[in-house]
Amino acid sequence: MNRDRDDRAGAAAASACARDLARNRRSLLLGWGLPIGLLVLPSLVSMPLWLAVACLAGGYAWMGIACLVNARRCGRRHCFLTGPLFLIASLVILLIGAGAIDWGPRGLLYAVWGAAALVPLTFIPEWLWGAYRPGVRDPADGG
Repeated sequence: MNRDRDDRAGAAAASACARDLARNRRSLLLGWGLPIGLLVLPSLVSMPLWLAVACLAGGYAWMGIACLVNARRCGRRHCFLTGPLFLIASLVILLIGAGAIDWGPRGLLYAVWGAAALVPLTFIPEWLWGAYRPGVRDPADGG
């Protein structure tokens, strides 16, 4: 009886893994590689503040949406946390850029690096309970 349950759990994890966008080179590049490029660009190229804010906020928003899509697709625990984290970082960057909040002359750096520093913590649930939440069905199958 336990073996059947273990076999079903293993099959569900393999199915979730197959739907994980981060396991596909192309979707990994589109979902996370390009926006990381947007996050790095203001450090490499001199640009007006508004453009740097657009790159930084856009990069984090892009990754946040990619993470939420991936969380829905495959149940990746880490993505349930990084999706909202990146969207909040994007909002904070926009607010700093608009002057609505003042974190000093290095406020944008604090926001960008603060969010990046929190990312490793989002893997703790995967280390404790596994990479994928059980029972997440493929949205393409009506799940």
